[in-house]
Amino acid sequence: MPSGTAKGYASTYTVSGPLDIWFKAAVPGANGAPTLHTDGTPEATANPNCVHAGMLKGGGGFNVNAELQERTSDNLAAPYEVKLLSSSMALTGEMLQFNAALLQIITPGASTPATAPSGKTGITLGSISNVASTCVLGIWEQKTTGKYFNVVLYDAYQANGLELSLNRSEDSAANVEFRSKAVSARATADQVGAIWIDNLT
Repeated sequence: MPSGTAKGYASTYTVSGPLDIWFKAAVPGANGAPTLHTDGTPEATANPNCVHAGMLKGGGGFNVNAELQERTSDNLAAPYEVKLLSSSMALTGEMLQFNAALLQIITPGASTPATAPSGKTGITLGSISNVASTCVLGIWEQKTTGKYFNVVLYDAYQANGLELSLNRSEDSAANVEFRSKAVSARATADQVGAIWIDNLT
């Protein structure tokens, strides 16, 4: 008698946070993954300019969006072809920590003054048409200690403005959404970003 197909129940493959977001990571080469240290942080030699987003209030997440076009015929009850028109990735989170370096990254149109007033750091805003972008990583640990997931957006921009609501009952958080841009110099199938998973065995 033919045997059945084994079910794939395995709690080790379920996912949960916390998520860490990193800005200004090194862009991996073709068919390459970000270089991580054994503790799941970006390896410092390979990622010398990496900036950690700090604590996230309600955690964070990522999404992959696709715009699909269904091609139909009056002769058929279902589409005869489906085309992918566009695909994008995003990393999101509610940031709790702020300094001048982080504000420049998460505030569209921000610049860091060449010379700041004595004892101060900050950002300035003005008529800047180009939107800054950076390589962004999202990293979280698998249910197996020392094994990590990571999401990399090769070139991403902060799609939200900066808004902070201040009161004395709780610390303020800024909602950020870093959306991918296409890197046309890369292979067609690898222009937006990637999701990498450490093998458990």
